Amino acid sequence: MARLAAAAKAIVVVIDDTEGVLWELSHVRQAGLVSKTLYLLPPRLSGPQEAARIIRREFAETTSDHNAVTAADTTFNSGLACIGWYHAESGELKFLTTRTPTSTSYVCALRLALGPWSDHKVADLSPIERPEKPTKAGGRWMSPLVALAMLISMVAVVWLQVPSRASARAVGARAELRALATALEQYRFETGSYPTQEMGLRSLVEASPQAPGWNGPYVVDSASLIDPWGHPYIYRMPGATHDFDVLSLGRDGRAGGTGEDADITNWD
Repeated sequence: MARLAAAAKAIVVVIDDTEGVLWELSHVRQAGLVSKTLYLLPPRLSGPQEAARIIRREFAETTSDHNAVTAADTTFNSGLACIGWYHAESGELKFLTTRTPTSTSYVCALRLALGPWSDHKVADLSPIERPEKPTKAGGRWMSPLVALAMLISMVAVVWLQVPSRASARAVGARAELRALATALEQYRFETGSYPTQEMGLRSLVEASPQAPGWNGPYVVDSASLIDPWGHPYIYRMPGATHDFDVLSLGRDGRAGGTGEDADITNWD
């Protein structure tokens, strides 16, 4: 186990007060693996008071750096939830804070430890060529009634699928909006803040002097900033009820509407 941990690119420990986890933390310290460990606090322990208790306990065991303790105190006093911390490649201690812990927050934290998803290449799988199955003499011909029945079935299937294309675009937009929200959380973890309204979503693909620590791009390319109807996704900072909003105005590109024209946000 020790050899496997030493060879790992990153170690992720979800912290609590159980004996098993305390043993894991002790092993990480003794093996000198602190610098490549991502420490995660579950939502119930991410509040300022609980996070302060656990982080101070861990710091007492892992470091005598007063700057680290001061940084921790600043984090606790901010009133934000702390879902974990890690050491950057530069050796700097970084805390992962958020107003409200969500699954997106933890996905971003794991991405920091394991590297961008874009680093993983998908293999180009060619279709398997299969030999044509031999048929009996005359077997290639079908009766007119069978052909007519197949044609009617095909037309019926196509007709039934046409209305679903609109909903498919809406589903695609929701998935892309969630991906953009994840990218924005990742951006904030690495730069310290979300992009300003003026910087917009372009900040996810283009570095800015206003964003020290930028380590993007955080999406594949600028096409990821366009919704399925060809309209740019809209970024609002601050959002109506959250830190930010990302939305699509639907097919018509105007606020409001119903059906395919309805607005879609990353919080839907």
